[in-house]
Amino acid sequence: MLMREGNRNRQLNRIMSVAVVWLMGIGMLSAQNNDITLLGNAFRTIPLDTKEQIAILSVGDKVSDKFFVQQVDKYGKVTNLKLTWRTPEKEVQAITEKLRDYTRVVVSITLPDWEVWNFRSYFARLQLDVPVIFVMFTSPQGLSALDNSLQRSAAVILAHSPTEAVQKLVADALFAKTEVRGKLAVDIGKLYRAGDGEVIEPGMKVGAQPEDYGVRGYLLHRIDSLVQVGLEAKAFPGCQVLILKDGQTIYDHCFGTYSDKDVRPVAPVSIYDLDGVSKSAGTVLAVMKLYDEGRLKLTDKASAYLPWLNVPSKKDITIRELLLNESGLLPFIRFYREAIDDRTVSGPFTQKFVDEWHYTRMGEYTYACSDFQFKKGLVLPARTSTHTLALGENLWLADSFKDNIRKSIATSETQPKRFLYSDIDYILLQQVVEAVAGKPLNEYLTTEFYAPMGLTHTLYCPLQQYSKSDIIPTACNDYLRRHDLCGYVFDEAAAFMGGVSGNAGLFSTAEEVGQLFQMLLNGGEWNGKRYLSEETCRLFTTEKSAKGHYGLGFDKPNRPEPLASNCSPSTPESAFGQLGSTGTCVWADPSNRLVYVFLSNRVCPNSWNSAMYELKMRRSIQEVIYQSMK
Repeated sequence: MLMREGNRNRQLNRIMSVAVVWLMGIGMLSAQNNDITLLGNAFRTIPLDTKEQIAILSVGDKVSDKFFVQQVDKYGKVTNLKLTWRTPEKEVQAITEKLRDYTRVVVSITLPDWEVWNFRSYFARLQLDVPVIFVMFTSPQGLSALDNSLQRSAAVILAHSPTEAVQKLVADALFAKTEVRGKLAVDIGKLYRAGDGEVIEPGMKVGAQPEDYGVRGYLLHRIDSLVQVGLEAKAFPGCQVLILKDGQTIYDHCFGTYSDKDVRPVAPVSIYDLDGVSKSAGTVLAVMKLYDEGRLKLTDKASAYLPWLNVPSKKDITIRELLLNESGLLPFIRFYREAIDDRTVSGPFTQKFVDEWHYTRMGEYTYACSDFQFKKGLVLPARTSTHTLALGENLWLADSFKDNIRKSIATSETQPKRFLYSDIDYILLQQVVEAVAGKPLNEYLTTEFYAPMGLTHTLYCPLQQYSKSDIIPTACNDYLRRHDLCGYVFDEAAAFMGGVSGNAGLFSTAEEVGQLFQMLLNGGEWNGKRYLSEETCRLFTTEKSAKGHYGLGFDKPNRPEPLASNCSPSTPESAFGQLGSTGTCVWADPSNRLVYVFLSNRVCPNSWNSAMYELKMRRSIQEVIYQSMK
């Protein structure tokens, strides 16, 4: 019998030792919480769906929760199983197996606190693959008895007493037929803190449950702890984590604030600078579309579309080589140096120490010339017909500067054709796309993907449509633009391209980035409309370089050098994704039908902040996802 697992006298002594604390606490709780408090419910398991197969496991006297069971049964047919300390072990095992037949399990406990301890071992052993809700018609100390089990639960309702009125109220709350706003007035063990308490509002919609998609929801909660470590280490002021499984959102949490100065909480509609994620969520999609339509081939030479690239060292670079980062081009070029008047620079433009001319910090040990000037007439404080490139706030760059960028690429040195992650490769791909499509990259992507998919927050130069209050700040006192950046692209090359570049410049939300990659997982289809062929999606997301870990426009797991990989150890070979230096990433996993998005502004306030890299934040969160999958 279950009674053999506990010693009643020992538990009575334990309860007596906390009796005074409980009596003080319950008075406060009852007065403040109107009899019930919801704890947990991160995945909105509550409200329950009347269509689910629901089992109620009643723990206590056989009729002690009859009003609760009767009220629940009014909303949907339920099966009621009984468990007492007298239940024979064979029957206990049969009950446990029976619970596996249901999609939702509610554990109703109407025991004195000292008897709850006798079931501690049973619930610690109980492992179900469905969401489990504990309804505790007990004092707060009843929760302490089951702390390990409650950590694995989907939600907990603390009801304080088993009176008929309270039982019916809890049943109504399970289906969001009544309002619940209770908060704890005292801490309960290590699990819950004073002030904890979720809200139930009438008409709330049912959430997608991780367990319904083969994921243990209670393990996903570890993501919250990881992010909290990042916030405390000031790795970023805020972030959002989104997980899609089989096309359904199973985790979508926002953490922290916009910045260290702007303490508004991050929201699902907060717009981030994607930085490098722009490559795959923007440029590569455009290349895939043109390839899909037969308007370019991977074996085509970029110089065939860009006559200015027809120079001996670069005329044979192919589209495939650019996608694979195997063109032999430099990883980056400091285009901005062509815009600066060297006569206004005292000494070198950057140096490792502070002096009267170099006091603007741009790196952990690097300082830039603080008083430089742009070449006369190149940058104006207002937009004109010849200065339409938005470099920063009240900084409009001459359109002609793009010619300087092309010239810098054409005359730049080259290296052997090996894998070398290069922004220049993707700037060239942008030029190819615009030459073939006959319109700017941003307009082409909006027409072919973003607008028809309903992605209203995915765009370049977001200040053209949104205010700064809608956009997450990126960096403070940028050394080139000499002001805080919010809505202007962080990447230097993209900035001098006017904010629309093949390597960076795209802004978006976690939800919309997730939808773009879900479209790719779906083989090019989204909401009943086809955007790319399955063959093109398969080619671009599966082909991998023989010289490195990169694919056709997408990052891939680095199996030969796992410590250098940009994804977690458990990420399968089939996955594809992209990282951004502003603290962003997205990974899609065809093997598990999974999309993972992490967006942050780790360069706020300081661009040299490396705490997120030191914590391996993006990889650690991704590993938790795989550990939570069955």
